[in-house]
Amino acid sequence: MAEGHSLHQDEVRAGLALLRARAWFEAHEALEGPWRRATGADKAWLHALIHGAVALEHLRRGNPRGAWGQWCKCQARLRALPPGHGPVDLAPWGAALERWTRAIRLEERSRRHVAGEPDVDLPPLPPEQGWPLP
Repeated sequence: MAEGHSLHQDEVRAGLALLRARAWFEAHEALEGPWRRATGADKAWLHALIHGAVALEHLRRGNPRGAWGQWCKCQARLRALPPGHGPVDLAPWGAALERWTRAIRLEERSRRHVAGEPDVDLPPLPPEQGWPLP
């Protein structure tokens, strides 16, 4: 990790490993402590990562509304980050998540979920290997 970051390296590495293992809830939990202690762009970087993890966990649990809300928060945080900031550049992950949420029509899934409408005509959620990872 670059010098000057307020990130707690071991905890962040553990959180990233959990994300890559598709343990999104656990990753969120692991990253919350470093996020609370971080400042500035480091805090925003961790916040983006956490929102992305929570969005994916909501989808895993069948909650497209929760996933959409968390994804919108993740997007806003990613856009505000300086290019290449953090121990892992989140821009490629954000782009992959963006393509993926469009492909599964997450916004429409969310709208239908709230309205109690079926989503049977929407694309199926991809298999585990299709979920974007940082």
